[in-house]
This record gives sequence, C-alpha cells and structure tokens, in this order.
Amino acid sequence: MTEYIQNLYEDLREDLSLVSDMGIPAVRRLSAKLDAINEALEKIKVYLPAHPFKDVAEEIIFFKEEKPLFVSEQLFAVEMYNIEIQRPLTDDSDIRAFYNKELNFVGHYLDKHQFLYQYYLLEATEMDNLLFVRGAETSSVLLPETPDLDPAFSTKGDYLFAKFMAYERVKEYLLGELYPATEREKLKRVLRWTGDKMNLVEIAYGIHDTAQINNGDVDIKDIIAWLEESLNVSLSRHYRMFSEMKKRKSVSPTRYLDHMGDMVKQHLAEGDAFRPQPPKPVSGSKSARKK
Repeated sequence: MTEYIQNLYEDLREDLSLVSDMGIPAVRRLSAKLDAINEALEKIKVYLPAHPFKDVAEEIIFFKEEKPLFVSEQLFAVEMYNIEIQRPLTDDSDIRAFYNKELNFVGHYLDKHQFLYQYYLLEATEMDNLLFVRGAETSSVLLPETPDLDPAFSTKGDYLFAKFMAYERVKEYLLGELYPATEREKLKRVLRWTGDKMNLVEIAYGIHDTAQINNGDVDIKDIIAWLEESLNVSLSRHYRMFSEMKKRKSVSPTRYLDHMGDMVKQHLAEGDAFRPQPPKPVSGSKSARKK
C-alpha cells in the first residue's frame, strides 16, 4: 500500500507542478489542481476496500502520514489561491501588511491547536489510536474542529494534520515574500539551502552529537533554528526526518554525512582539479527512476 500511495503522490505532485507553470487565470489553475487532487483521492478510496489494512498500525500510518499528504495539497491550493486574489495591487507597504496579516492568521491557527501541533511536530504516538483509527471516540475539547467527513475514509486527526502540513507551506511562502533574497542582497550575499532537507538534518544532528557548539551545551532545536535562519530554509519536521533516517534499510542511515566525507577525501586527493558532486539519488526514488 505504501508504495502505491507514494507513486500516486509523486504523480500528483508532477501534475500540480505542470498546472502551476501554465499561464492560465488563477481560478482555472485552482480548478485544475483540485480536480487532480480529487481524482487521486478517489483512486485511493477505490484502492482501500480491495486492499484492507493488515492491522491497526498500518491504518494509523495511512491516516497520520499518507492521506494528509493529498488533503494538504488541497488545502494549500485553496490558501494560495485566496492569497493571490486578495493580495493588494497597490504599493509594497500594503502588500507587506497583507502578508503579515496572513502570517499572523496562520500563527493564530497553530497557536489555537498548540497541543496537537506540538504532537505533530514531535511525532508523538501516545494518542494515535484516538486520532488515526476510524470510529475512535475523541473528546471535543481535544479536537474542537472536526469537519463532517466520510467516516469510512476519515479519522478524527487526519484532516488536522493535513492542515498543519498546508499551513507550514503557506508560512514558508509568506516568509519568503516578506524577506526576499533581493532585499538581503543589499547587505550580503544570501546563502540558501537548495539541497534535500534530509541532508541538512543529518548535518544538524552531526553538529549536535559531536558537541561542536557551546561545548555541547545546546539543544538540537537551537541548532535547527540557527540553520533555518542562516540558510533560509524550513526544517519544522526535523523530528520526522530523523525518524526516517533510522528506518533506512537499503542505504546508510547517515548517507549524506558519508558522502561529505568521501567528497572531502577526493578533494584532498585531486586538489584544484576537484569538482563538487551532489549525492546520487537513492535507488527507487523518482529522480533515479527517470534516469
């Protein structure tokens, strides 16, 4: 099931990217994106009855991690459409004020659901049976916002996790618009992390676990925040990425750090003739399959 969902999601992301690149009005772009997302969700709805969950653990993974990917694309598309059509067409100060207003709205929503948002960020599992198993009874105090969705295809928490994913992307977009690279170029050259975020998480834990900052008197979240600010990147889900590192089977858990070591050794050997090389795609990834 996981392989089917991953392939379907990769295909969806490609479709959404193609739509974004089209020079068509915003409302038509939104309609095309929602059609593609709904089509993917319908495929999953058809797939599930024929391939029932093997156990509760598989059901939790689906509603906690997999289905929210698709729903978050839906929510993100709508949010970005609203931002695009409501954005002022006047001077820069009005636009910045609008972006700050939207950023405050996102922050307010995440603060309103702070307990479950922290549960999401920390990748906690204690309440998974209440949040991600169909038919589970959950207190309205814990989940004050629960849309009336198909009970056979929804749980109490999957929509909320999808919204967290979508709002994190909206927040990243707004911050990028408020503090664009061209603005900071006046002061210094902007350095932006353009590689895989998972690679940067490996670096963060490497710095932390070898006690290279403040003689080791620093928390991983402080190092993450420092890297985010320095390299203009969001690593809000670094706990999840660290968990994914531990699950690696076909490649080394510290794949990128290993690659860094190999590249430095090659540089020492080749001197000025050395040319930097990014790590090769992991076998089975979309980029690897296209080659």
